[in-house]
Amino acid sequence: VNFDGLSNLPFAKKHFRSISLRHSYKAVYSVGNYVSNYEYNGDVATVASYTRDLQNNFIPRNDIASASLNETFAPLIGLDLMFLNSLSARFEMRKSRNIILGMGNLQMTENNTSDYIVGLGYVFNQVPLKIKTFGGDQKRLQSDLKVNADFSIRDSKTLIRRVGEVTEDTQQQNQLPVQASAGQNVMSVKLSADYKLSSNFTLTVFFDRIVNTPFVSTSYKSYNTNFGFSMRFTLIQ
Repeated sequence: VNFDGLSNLPFAKKHFRSISLRHSYKAVYSVGNYVSNYEYNGDVATVASYTRDLQNNFIPRNDIASASLNETFAPLIGLDLMFLNSLSARFEMRKSRNIILGMGNLQMTENNTSDYIVGLGYVFNQVPLKIKTFGGDQKRLQSDLKVNADFSIRDSKTLIRRVGEVTEDTQQQNQLPVQASAGQNVMSVKLSADYKLSSNFTLTVFFDRIVNTPFVSTSYKSYNTNFGFSMRFTLIQ
């Protein structure tokens, strides 16, 4: 869902070129694999079983090994702002959940992820630049300089719920035993600047800093830093 109606308000026209609100939801349910149960004896129309196993459980028509449910809000709330002075800003909040039910080990694995992203951008119009050519001469360039800065926080947790292990405490609280198997908090800062050397060449200078903090004691905190530049050549027909 995209909504741009706020850009038509009189107050918004004085300060913003455009205001956009975004929302997206996607859910996928899938079955890993299943086989037909030869001991099944029931009504095909209603898929009802009349026979039971040794544990007095109804015998299903199909034996399903695993099933999963994946829900994604990408984004849950998204806001894009374009100011009149070439400044742009955006905010995104994303949520996702992936649940896998395994019938072989009788456990349910749940992964929850939350993302928060704040971005800023600015365009410096017609920035002059002097470069030296291979012959020793100086060439004067003039193009727009686009600067972007993004800051994001990502929380990810993996929980294991054992269906076959129910204690008195969890039964009173109507919950399953929960065990945290993995999880991490990732903070990242990304800076970049784009400058067009010509209509086909674009020079990009970037700097990325990522800090990974795990939630479990079996992993270590890590830092990753990337910086450098890249050249992009575009073919236009």
